[in-house]
Amino acid sequence: MPTIIYVFKVSLVSNPKIFREIEISGNASLYELADIIIYAFNFCLDHCFGFFDKLGEYSCFDSVKKYELFTDLIEEGEDLEPTDAVSV
Repeated sequence: MPTIIYVFKVSLVSNPKIFREIEISGNASLYELADIIIYAFNFCLDHCFGFFDKLGEYSCFDSVKKYELFTDLIEEGEDLEPTDAVSV
């Protein structure tokens, strides 16, 4: 069975004219997606991140679907306040 490849156009919130097109395997995790996005903009993956179904200033907190690295860190024993997000 062939691997599904997804193509995304991702841009900076501060300047949507700056964008990258990335490709990722359908088998990849959200962590891997975040890593590829960060790498495409030549940034470092040195902060927690999340994926949300609502975007905009503070609206991510009202998202029904939330995936956050914080959840992974809590599962690994970090002393962080839990959120209702799912692991990336």
